[in-house]
Amino acid sequence: MSVWTAVKNFAAGAILTEADMDTYVSQNTNYLKDIVDTAVLSLSRLTSVTTVANSTVETTMFSFSVPGGTLGTTHALKFVGVGDTANNSGGSSVQFVVRCKYGATTIYQGVWTSVNTGNFTNPLILNFDLFAYTATNAQKARGLVFFDGIAEGDANSGIAVTKTFSGGGGGGQSLAGGVASYSVHNGVAEDSTAAKNFTVTFQWDTANAAIQARMWSAYLLKI
Repeated sequence: MSVWTAVKNFAAGAILTEADMDTYVSQNTNYLKDIVDTAVLSLSRLTSVTTVANSTVETTMFSFSVPGGTLGTTHALKFVGVGDTANNSGGSSVQFVVRCKYGATTIYQGVWTSVNTGNFTNPLILNFDLFAYTATNAQKARGLVFFDGIAEGDANSGIAVTKTFSGGGGGGQSLAGGVASYSVHNGVAEDSTAAKNFTVTFQWDTANAAIQARMWSAYLLKI
């Protein structure tokens, strides 16, 4: 990696000679390229709330067309989102599904069944990562979604539910405070040299005006 060998101040109207170019510009080409290659790039941000309510249709909450060549063989995509869900319908047999897709591949799917009912709004936190794996048509992915369907109403307070380990060895624990759903996909084989949509969708299995999910804010980075 080249570095600057000297600092030069050019006078007004000065002509930049070939020697100056060699010393102060061309030697820095690799340095500047290396900095760009390792920089974090913000690809897209969700700036308005997206909502799915009174519907059983798989609904796109976030979507961005990732330009071909973005992943290369060493880069990664990172998605972070925050939102909430509510089942105030009076029914507790509701199912909620979150999916994350890159191109034609679902890199994450989380399903929650028998979601509780209650006059509450509960937190939803989403984290998805897609890693190039030594080739432009090979990727690995991981997903983590925190979902709280216990109707504890803590989406707006910033205060996490107290957890107890009473009973030891997992005994006595419950779903209080929600659950985290993890996944790893080690066989993604999308051609990243072509543009691919990166999407996040929500889906309920029951249509009711009192059943909804929202994504408040999100961003997608190239790392």
